[in-house]
Amino acid sequence: MRKNLLFATPLILILLAGCTTGNFVGFGEKTVSQGDIVKIFYTLSLEDGTIVSAHVDGEPYQFEVGSSQAPIPGINWVLMGKQNPASPEEGPMKEGEYRVAIVVPQLAYGPANVIIGTITMSAQEFVNVTNGTELVNGSVVSLPGDMVDFMGKSFESEIKAEVVEAGEETVTLGIYNPNPFAGERIAIGVQLEKIYKE
Repeated sequence: MRKNLLFATPLILILLAGCTTGNFVGFGEKTVSQGDIVKIFYTLSLEDGTIVSAHVDGEPYQFEVGSSQAPIPGINWVLMGKQNPASPEEGPMKEGEYRVAIVVPQLAYGPANVIIGTITMSAQEFVNVTNGTELVNGSVVSLPGDMVDFMGKSFESEIKAEVVEAGEETVTLGIYNPNPFAGERIAIGVQLEKIYKE
């Protein structure tokens, strides 16, 4: 019951504490180190309390600390005790501990309106999918998300892109961060259930 209450209101608890970080429950002897395998429950919320993602039921989410397996980079940051650089006494989390923190976009879903990678397509395909948009460096266009194969995935909604190199045969497009939560600070609540050390 305690865990459900804490996960339901991580941002409220932060605001009541008058800070952007918090440490409400802590026990156990093991502390997190880089490379440990951990099991956690977590919630990710916008600052208005809207839940973005959560794993609070069933088996805990398992991943390697410091890896890209974390739901967002900020979870690694919180586990390692780096959520408040002004308070060096805030060390790595202990097994059984619950913490909350608000992280900047760079540690969440990334900044908005920045190019995060590029794709290349034929000049003719570009003209076809952009309804005849002039092929000029700096042009910003919208592409159908299902035709953009970027980092091994496609997208349901349109993707904002910018022409970064226009050639006679091909065009290179810079893809803007497509995540709908890009640019948002995210409130994280983490319950560290188990630490597995090598």
